[in-house]
Amino acid sequence: MDKRYGFEDDIPHEEIKDTDAVKYSNELEKEKREKMERELKNDEKLLRWGGNSGSYFCLIIGAVMFVVGCVLCIERLTNKKTCTKRVHGEVIGFSLYEPHDQEEESHAYAPVFRYYYGDHEYTQKGKAYTGKDNLYVGKKLDIYIDPNDPTTIYVPEYKAEKKADIMLVIVGLIVMIVTFVYPRYRIKKEIEELRRTYESRL
Repeated sequence: MDKRYGFEDDIPHEEIKDTDAVKYSNELEKEKREKMERELKNDEKLLRWGGNSGSYFCLIIGAVMFVVGCVLCIERLTNKKTCTKRVHGEVIGFSLYEPHDQEEESHAYAPVFRYYYGDHEYTQKGKAYTGKDNLYVGKKLDIYIDPNDPTTIYVPEYKAEKKADIMLVIVGLIVMIVTFVYPRYRIKKEIEELRRTYESRL
């Protein structure tokens, strides 16, 4: 009985207790969800950092390969443009690539060219270590030199140098693309799985 108005309270005490219990349960559920959301964000942050940190090194390697390849391509094209004086030359030998591992057998060679300009004899070694291809000791060929710097040469028949430069650019580009795309795809999948795991705990 409500003493102020003279009639009984219409809401039973049991119903009031049930309402308070539901409210308290909802608050606990909200706190639990907020806590798990914070944990999920922290785990996602750690996952992104851990997944990307390992790929940064490969990305740098790919970028270095790409840049070096581009620089070599530009240098070769510049030499082709500036080397306008044609002289007769020949292959006088091959420089064998020496691997760091002394037990490893090397089959990569760089040709050594000899040519004459004016009253001077010049020898220049190729920059790319590959197979001998169509070159051999004693082969006569045309060599184009820079009249202002006879040590700068361009040898049209020396195809290995062009192939090596282009291959370096392509491999570097592939490494960068794969390193940039794949970890993000993998991390995205792992985050989706992580979210499903958290949602199943709610």
